Amino acid sequence: MSVDTIFLDKSKTNGSFTHYDVHLVPCKIKVTESTKELDSGFDQDLEESNSNEAKVVRYIRGRKVVGCLAPFQQDSTILAVSSLLSHDGQKEFEQIAYVDHIYNYEREGNEPRLREEMEKFAEYINLAELIHG
Repeated sequence: MSVDTIFLDKSKTNGSFTHYDVHLVPCKIKVTESTKELDSGFDQDLEESNSNEAKVVRYIRGRKVVGCLAPFQQDSTILAVSSLLSHDGQKEFEQIAYVDHIYNYEREGNEPRLREEMEKFAEYINLAELIHG
């Protein structure tokens, strides 16, 4: 996986964009096209979820997964972009959507691994903030 910092041309970002929440789930889903399977099968368990702890509980195919919100800076904006190759061979990026939240999940009983992943992710975010300011 590669991570690039890009600067979008503001003239290409006008218009209304869709806002998404990203959910990183610990399971293999052998579907690459659009599916409606998760429309009704990925509901949040409001009784077990705890907003004070930023804990989210959901069920996927009957299995309980526990998640938490990714630790982004308050002034950060996450964009979904599409890359194109311009006529002169340079990469061009165009904004296609906003990402409002990123949730990371782990299977029930495997919460220590979730905490470890989130600590490493927070460290990465802090390092990226120091580098790219």
